[in-house]
Amino acid sequence: MQTPVETGTTERRVVTVGEFVDAVPELTTLLWGYSRCVVLIGEFSDGRYVQFWGQGDGTLRGEVISNLNIQPLVVLSPYEEQLLRSLGWHVPVAQSSPNWSFDANDAEGLRALSCMVAETITGVFTEPRDALVRVTTFLVTESPRTSRGIAPHEQRRRYFVRALSELEESLSRSV
Repeated sequence: MQTPVETGTTERRVVTVGEFVDAVPELTTLLWGYSRCVVLIGEFSDGRYVQFWGQGDGTLRGEVISNLNIQPLVVLSPYEEQLLRSLGWHVPVAQSSPNWSFDANDAEGLRALSCMVAETITGVFTEPRDALVRVTTFLVTESPRTSRGIAPHEQRRRYFVRALSELEESLSRSV
């Protein structure tokens, strides 16, 4: 494996929503099978996002932005929140999971998560397939609270070269 390369958080790959949605099944499988904790974020032009946390332990967490996580802003209407609930997303919980979330632990869960993400992007966010999405991926190198008390959002984010190249290759194959 190659050494992580520090990049900060501004380097992103921009693809169409259609390319991203079509690649989600392959991306989720790749992230689920990866042995390190890797995060992939797909952010849309209005600031809403979906993200995946490949935890390196056989669990892949999918998340969708929530009003709870960005208070006092409101990015999801009550109707959109109902749609997320009906798709199978778990309701945000302030202390432990402030975004809409779903954990996949097996192939069936990955299929469900892929479908939920695709429907969230096209049906809830109503993003057209030719719109653009910024895709960022980085390796989480420390636990949520380290012995120094540094939270992940305060750390430098890193792209893991191998993971990034595999994800980019996966996106390019889905075109």
